[in-house]
Amino acid sequence: MRHTFRMAALLLVAVRGFQAPLRTGAFAPALGPARRLGGSRFMSTASTQDLEKTSTLAKAAKLFQKDSRSIILFDGVCNMCNGWVNVVLDWDPQGKFRFASLQSEVGKTLLQRSGRAPDDLSSFVLAEKDQSYFKSDAALRVASNLPRGLPGLTVAAAAASALVPGFVRDGAYDIVAANRYRFMGKRDVCRVGDDRARFEDRFVPDSALLE
Repeated sequence: MRHTFRMAALLLVAVRGFQAPLRTGAFAPALGPARRLGGSRFMSTASTQDLEKTSTLAKAAKLFQKDSRSIILFDGVCNMCNGWVNVVLDWDPQGKFRFASLQSEVGKTLLQRSGRAPDDLSSFVLAEKDQSYFKSDAALRVASNLPRGLPGLTVAAAAASALVPGFVRDGAYDIVAANRYRFMGKRDVCRVGDDRARFEDRFVPDSALLE
């Protein structure tokens, strides 16, 4: 009996001795700080993403502060795309549209504002002050707003936009876009402006992001 009580007492002391470090934090801090650090890392990542998004939106807004005209983003090394830019320049004597290559910092900023990767060259883009249009929607919106153009172009563009489903239009656009270099080739240097002095102010320089 006396031996039994002695064993019970020793066991109780051993249990208390093991539990004490848990109460005093000798073991618990190994888990506590890890959780706090994990939370901090998560919050830090989220905060960084929010800051980057805010910075992108702020930079994009600068492009429309002094000039509210829409900006057409095009593949600066694509001959077909540059031909389309020349057509718009000739058919838009009032200067309703501005231009920037997708490869420029202006282009990358406006792509990110629209939720796209900054190196996404898959689509012609029409960037307006508050929203952006892509693929066939962008092309038809530009065509329907050209002051001068082929007879019936505005009507045809409006009809195509209203009557042809978007997935059909974009499917045709994707086929042409995927083969644009094969159809008309590409240039070695990205287009950043126009040789004709009268169109110089129609191309948005990267410096506009800093103004």
